[in-house]
Amino acid sequence: MLTALPVVEPQAPVLLLVDRGRIAQVFDNLIENALKYNPSGVPPQIRLWEDGADARFSVVDHGAEIPEAERDRIFDRPYRASSAQSITDTGMGLGLYICRRIVEEHGGRIWVEPTAGGGSTFNVALPRAHRQIELVWRPPTPSGAV
Repeated sequence: MLTALPVVEPQAPVLLLVDRGRIAQVFDNLIENALKYNPSGVPPQIRLWEDGADARFSVVDHGAEIPEAERDRIFDRPYRASSAQSITDTGMGLGLYICRRIVEEHGGRIWVEPTAGGGSTFNVALPRAHRQIELVWRPPTPSGAV
């Protein structure tokens, strides 16, 4: 099923030095969770912006709010929030743990906050690249050549 999601984009590109596939896995997991655990039917909002030395990404949903006592533990392995268990019985409780590991391997952090009006906002902060790096390949010189 395809779902149109509102996205708030930055005015200029945000440069990151990351493993694109691994960071895409984080985004996919957070968006998939926001859709899966959202009985209200209101699509989650996705935001991307620069915040000082960080690039920030958030997924704002209007589903079940994660209880305050569980907000740190949901990133542990394996853990499922009590509010998630009442909505669906699927999942192993590994997704957010994997997200945390990937984000931390990139020098970033991930956390959750309550969404105004109900739900949860998952936030990711990753260090921005402060300069563009150009990679140039040069063929090896034959041995003995100067």
